[in-house]
Amino acid sequence: MSKLLSPQELRRRVRLDALLLAGGAVAVFLLASTIWILASDALLSAVAPSKEALAGMQMWKGIGYVVITALLLLGYLYHRMAELLDSKARIQQSELEMIERLGRAAEWRDEDTAQHVIRVSRICEVIALEAGLSPHEARLIALASQMHDLGKIAVPDTILLKPGALTEEEFEIVKRHTTVGADILAGGTTELLRTAEQIARYHHERWDGSGYPEGLAGEEIPLPARIVAIADVFDALTSNRPYKEAWPVVKAIASIQLSAGTHFDPNLVECFVRRLPEINEILAQHPDSPSLPAPTGEAPGTDATAA
Repeated sequence: MSKLLSPQELRRRVRLDALLLAGGAVAVFLLASTIWILASDALLSAVAPSKEALAGMQMWKGIGYVVITALLLLGYLYHRMAELLDSKARIQQSELEMIERLGRAAEWRDEDTAQHVIRVSRICEVIALEAGLSPHEARLIALASQMHDLGKIAVPDTILLKPGALTEEEFEIVKRHTTVGADILAGGTTELLRTAEQIARYHHERWDGSGYPEGLAGEEIPLPARIVAIADVFDALTSNRPYKEAWPVVKAIASIQLSAGTHFDPNLVECFVRRLPEINEILAQHPDSPSLPAPTGEAPGTDATAA
């Protein structure tokens, strides 16, 4: 098994490898150029019938040298860039797979299915695009949203899977999943992990400042978290949970609209409503399997989605 390097050691190793590679390429280039110049000069001097002819041949030799060198350099750079892009793609794929699995792990613990993660992710992307974000920004939020409930891994099963109403003390424990998830993701060096940290920490904040964990209001709440809040609540309302039956889609939509300006960013709610046909398609494409027990009570919160 190869030694696992620290980030600092890995950066030093990469820089050293790059320096050795560049130095080797320069050495080969200088050696090849020297051989080419000396050999070609000797050959041309031997075959040229006159000084005038030699001068013309030297000119064409120089042009040939430039063309051949450019083609070799192009081939070398293409090869190295292809390797670099392939390596970057593998790293990104590894990061995406890690995020997807962490998100699914958190959801499976409270008997949501992996479909909840997928639905929330896709609804976030639709809302973000309608709100005017670039495809890259929308995709970033969609991917990062998959870890919005990562902190639930720290909530005891007796509370997380409780079919009845939570006590106030139990609800306070559940609320900690926002800060626990953010702390797990804190310190990320990629844009994706930094966005995931924001979402995990703030997706239960409310537009009017009555949410948690920090009581942020309005645009103090990061935009990705405001988008995820709508997608998460809508999907929770339209899904079976241990403490509630799924609401009809029409009722859930009405609840989202009524909460515009209190729970949710009113502009984002408008974006959500404008893209309802696509959102309904997402619900139809990713249904849950009917495996939850019959609900016996309501969780704290007027919309049964406070946790």
